[in-house]
Amino acid sequence: MSNTEHYSTHAVMPGFINAHTHLGMNFFRGLADDLALMDWLNHRIWPAEKKWLDTELIYDASLFAMAEMIRSGTTCFNDMFFFMHATADATLLSGMRGAMSIHVLDFPHNWAQSSDECFQKGIAFDANALIQKAKHWGDKIRAM
Repeated sequence: MSNTEHYSTHAVMPGFINAHTHLGMNFFRGLADDLALMDWLNHRIWPAEKKWLDTELIYDASLFAMAEMIRSGTTCFNDMFFFMHATADATLLSGMRGAMSIHVLDFPHNWAQSSDECFQKGIAFDANALIQKAKHWGDKIRAM
């Protein structure tokens, strides 16, 4: 016999899906966010990314962002940022479902020197290799 629980102040809902994320930027939240977009990008974000972005920061920032998403009911996301493998590794640890998408910029940055290299690295990203590395997680990661 099954038990039925009644909670007058709770609701059962499906998990939310965040369809547009840049998880690796999580640690830059609030960095001069009062500026106009191009001023913010050119003078704050891109210089900060040039100085700080690497695999380790992306992994840590992605895990932190995933913890925030899980806490607010998000269970799946589509991320478009550099160092896709770092976000994918963090996704396996978190247990979330994630789609890794190619992030393309047409100027040199820490992940690639051109838009062509961005595409090459994105195409070379092999989500299946990560899934094989951690089969017990099942079908959690997709390359987009």
